[in-house]
Amino acid sequence: MNRQYLIKLSASIFSLLVIAFSFGLSGTTPVKAATPLNITTLGTYTSMSPIGIGLSPVLNKLIESGGYPTGLPNNFNQIDLTTGTSTPFSTVSGWTDEDYFAIADSNNIAAGFVPGTIYSGTGAAGQIAKISPDGSTVTNPWVTLPGETMTLRGSVAFDQVGTFNYNLLVTASNDSFAPSTIWEVTSTGVATKLVTLPIVSEGLVVIPNQSTNYGPWAGKLLVGDELDHSIYAVAPNGTFQVYSGLGVSPESLAVVNPGGTLYAVNYNSGTGDRILTASSTDLSSAGMINDVIEADEFPGVLHDIHWNGTSFVTTSVGTASQFEQIIVTLPSATVPPSGNGCAFYQDNGNDKCRIDKDQGKGDDIHNSGNDAPPVVIKFGSAHHP
Repeated sequence: MNRQYLIKLSASIFSLLVIAFSFGLSGTTPVKAATPLNITTLGTYTSMSPIGIGLSPVLNKLIESGGYPTGLPNNFNQIDLTTGTSTPFSTVSGWTDEDYFAIADSNNIAAGFVPGTIYSGTGAAGQIAKISPDGSTVTNPWVTLPGETMTLRGSVAFDQVGTFNYNLLVTASNDSFAPSTIWEVTSTGVATKLVTLPIVSEGLVVIPNQSTNYGPWAGKLLVGDELDHSIYAVAPNGTFQVYSGLGVSPESLAVVNPGGTLYAVNYNSGTGDRILTASSTDLSSAGMINDVIEADEFPGVLHDIHWNGTSFVTTSVGTASQFEQIIVTLPSATVPPSGNGCAFYQDNGNDKCRIDKDQGKGDDIHNSGNDAPPVVIKFGSAHHP
């Protein structure tokens, strides 16, 4: 959420210098006429100045961060996917600024993360907090990014593709001036700075490594540049390419996963904050599957970005009063049907997984010493580690 647009000139000059001397600017992208997406309001939801949103694979509920800008009365709510009913999640309160977060999913097991665990900015410079899947345990800080002086107000996301090792990715930035930094963080808390970008960053998403669907963005980390109306595509080695002329001012970015559902934060709509949604059927009917979806904050415009084989084509597909974070769920990011699964537990602080061979009956799940009770999560066999 960038309101101080007077700083745009300095950020633009910084960006142009880097582009001119290092990477080159991409060509102008055509903008198609508007194609409407069927977007509805989630139930009777009203809430607390929401900013971030994610889907818990353990609770099968949305988690939102809010209470902006004070973090009061609390920072996190859980939202029923059918009724939109919102209730407090965890006892965390008082985390200031825009608190973006990411929730580990089954894909992140490969990197040692436990599905349902939340990793969030706190409003403190360079600090990441960790919240257990049920919200009962908060580790703050879990990681302090070495030498980082900016907060995690731009975005926090998980790599669900694997080109960034299924790790946690965060961007540290200010609301008023460039630059921004991008970090990769492992499940053991080892943080590596990938790149410093000459922008006020907003939004992170790793693109599937499929060149047919995504062209030069395949396998890259996309970072939004809201003020200069650009998208940066960052490779795992930290090199990047700038894409301007897309007709977007990115506040948030997501991949339209097949079978996924869109959820979007509409902040301060005039009649109360709302969560907007579009089903997988609606996304498919709009021809958006395997595209990138982007949200402008001011004014609130939703765009589909499609690779046509030679260039990116932007389509306006919806509007809102003011977009904050948008997500499209992974098909696996729900409580899966019964079958073999994993029992996750803590062993001296290290997250581990044990195959649950009796489909959750519990007699092959046990703890030793002072281990915390296991959190049982059902997965189909394709998700076994």
